[in-house]
Amino acid sequence: MVNLIIQIIIILFGTLLLLSVGSYFFVTDAERSRKMALRKSLAQSEFKIEQIQQDIDFFYESLERIHPEPYAHITKTDFQSRILELRNAAHTFLTRLELYKRLAPLVSEMNDESVRLLVPETELDYHYSIGGRFFPFDVRIIDRKGYIARNYSNEARIREGFEIISINDVPFHVMHRRLAQLFSGSCEAQKSYYLSERFREMLYLFYGMAEKYKLVIQDTRANKTVTYEVEGKPFKKTRELPYAYQSLE
Repeated sequence: MVNLIIQIIIILFGTLLLLSVGSYFFVTDAERSRKMALRKSLAQSEFKIEQIQQDIDFFYESLERIHPEPYAHITKTDFQSRILELRNAAHTFLTRLELYKRLAPLVSEMNDESVRLLVPETELDYHYSIGGRFFPFDVRIIDRKGYIARNYSNEARIREGFEIISINDVPFHVMHRRLAQLFSGSCEAQKSYYLSERFREMLYLFYGMAEKYKLVIQDTRANKTVTYEVEGKPFKKTRELPYAYQSLE
């Protein structure tokens, strides 16, 4: 009887072990397939001029068809002229990221938070998945000025509240103007808020990855300007979209 119980326990243990191992390999294979699909998608990130122009036309036609008042803050003539400029310049930006960087500012000029060009998450997901480096600080923007909100770097002398004068020799006010125009909103403060929420990601998308960041900081306590060099840092993507969405015919 004792031997039978022992045999049953061994069989149960073996079954659980097999299930655990099988589950591990199933999850691993699924993860590997996901990454391969992502890399395949990125490998096809360059498109023909005609494809870029078709996307621009689709955006314009969808806006005309769906939006009840698209030209409340920009004239239709100006908007159409900008659309035509984008179509004619399609040969200069053949990737989805470059198209985003060209089209998003036009959408932003509509000053309408209900019309947004979604951030190219595919490029961001890939950068996160390979352990790519990002700017190692949270940033808050007030009146076009950037302030350190949280420090993830190894440089402990950089404190919360310090003002950012420049990053890699680009003045912050220039950086703010370029990056804030990628977001939609009814006012500048709203666009700055959205930029604050995703600053390190937008910095990467617009300027590319940097192994190190030359940071000029205004020490508000000592009232002096100090230059630091800090290393970029990999992060895990924890942000979730606030809602689910799907394309509608």
